[in-house]
Parts: sequence; C-alpha cells; structure tokens
Amino acid sequence: MSDERMNGERMSDGRMSDERERMRQRLAELKRDYQRGEAQLQRLMQEESATRDGLLRAGGAIRILEEMLSPTDKEPAHAS
Repeated sequence: MSDERMNGERMSDGRMSDERERMRQRLAELKRDYQRGEAQLQRLMQEESATRDGLLRAGGAIRILEEMLSPTDKEPAHAS
C-alpha cells in the first residue's frame, strides 16, 4: 500500500475519531441538560403543589370568616 493511501486512511480515521468524540461530548452535554431539566421540573411541580395547598387553606379560611362576619337572623338588630 502506498504511503499516500495510508496517510489518507489515517486522516480519514482521525477525522472520524474527532467527529465521534464531538458527538460523544454533545451527547454527554445533552444528557446533563436533560437531567437538570427534569430536576427543575420536579422542583416546580413541588412548588405548584405547595402553592395550591396554600390557596386551598386561604380559600377555606376566607369562606369561614365571611360566614362568621355575614349578618344572620340570630344577631340582634342594633337599636338606633
């Protein structure tokens, strides 16, 4: 085999090797991004749940206080 052909094959293999290494690095980067995204989504879901629970508690407290403050037939009328 000629030296030119051997060098060409090596360059070709080297370029393929470089390209594969870049693909591996990109794959690792994408996997890290994906994991970070999943973790962020999990935190946001927990925050949403906590916010929803707080709203339900506040809504219940509002309802009770409104009922307690609304005039009823049981309360005596104020004499003027």
